[in-house]
Amino acid sequence: MKKDQGDEVSSEGVVSSKGKKCCGMSYKFWGGVIIVVVIIIAGYYAWGALKPKPSQTEAQKAAEQQVLAIVARVKKLMVVPDGEVPQVAEIKDAALAAKEQPFLAGSQNGDVLLVYATAGKAIVYSPARNVIVNVGPVQMNKADASAQTPAPAPVTSDNTATTKKK
Repeated sequence: MKKDQGDEVSSEGVVSSKGKKCCGMSYKFWGGVIIVVVIIIAGYYAWGALKPKPSQTEAQKAAEQQVLAIVARVKKLMVVPDGEVPQVAEIKDAALAAKEQPFLAGSQNGDVLLVYATAGKAIVYSPARNVIVNVGPVQMNKADASAQTPAPAPVTSDNTATTKKK
């Protein structure tokens, strides 16, 4: 066996290489490669964790812009109350919604319910079809006004709201 500079000879006369080479490269080289790879991976995850995320106010602004975009599309089809931003809800299950509230009959999944609480008006708008599906008055309970979204009042055939006498 040939003796290199980093090799040692033991008392038995066996030549060992002290772990200086692996696959033709020194252990220092492979150790350096592993450290560089670990630093790159750690940097990638740190960058992902530290990059700026949209703040809550930015998310609210984006939601408001979506509502204003829907209102602008509805304004092209009908006159809407001025000076009031409606509460908006997307219809996820149109069949169930129509069973629970006849006002929503004719709507499809993805349609939008706009409720103008101050003006007392509700509008069902279909962005996919670009049509107004239904319009009706809204009755608000004074005690529940802040707790939940008002439901549209039942509409009779002459398009007036029914009122309950106490």
